[in-house]
Amino acid sequence: MEHAQAVEIKAVERYLLGEIAPDSREEFEEHFFDCKNCSEDLRIGTLFLHTAKEVLATDPVPGRARGAPRQRFQWFQPHYALASCMALLAIICYQSFVLIPKLRISSSPQTLALFSLAGLGARDVSEAVIAPEPAKPYVLLVDIPADESFSNYLCEILTQDGSKVLSIDVSAAKAKQPVPIFVPPSLLKPDSYRLVILGRSGDEKTPYREMEHQSFRIK
Repeated sequence: MEHAQAVEIKAVERYLLGEIAPDSREEFEEHFFDCKNCSEDLRIGTLFLHTAKEVLATDPVPGRARGAPRQRFQWFQPHYALASCMALLAIICYQSFVLIPKLRISSSPQTLALFSLAGLGARDVSEAVIAPEPAKPYVLLVDIPADESFSNYLCEILTQDGSKVLSIDVSAAKAKQPVPIFVPPSLLKPDSYRLVILGRSGDEKTPYREMEHQSFRIK
């Protein structure tokens, strides 16, 4: 599972709530061991759930026998008020430091920096250098070589050791124009990468064939 896919399907939230499908669960577990962002989100989310369960499961009434009926308006008593405040504080902290910042990044109006990799494979360029602004999304503009024999294309970004970071399917119609690829914040760390463009003719069983590749570096 790639990081972009994990973000799209809300894998962290579904994993913590036990709502993720078994096959996706295995893929996500393999992913978050190598993904600092997902690992940190899981750590904070697990801490929140653990704290909330401990607080809400605690019965702070001294001397009350197990199974004894609860008194009316028991939640207004000081010890219950303290437990409720602790649980509420945990929820507020999780929303303030994890959920709300992410929502602000994804939903607030903002300009996106655009970096063109279009046509670099046809020029004598050893390695393009891209310098995106930290913690902000940006767009990579990719030019797919025209070939009428292909019915669809695949754009992949690989690390130096060949690990796949991003993979985007592109239809033949969209490939007629430069293709914009949205890159979430922190998906590509400062390092060297390789953009690979592959094409496929026929149905889904037909393997992709590499058409072009271009090295670039995130500064």
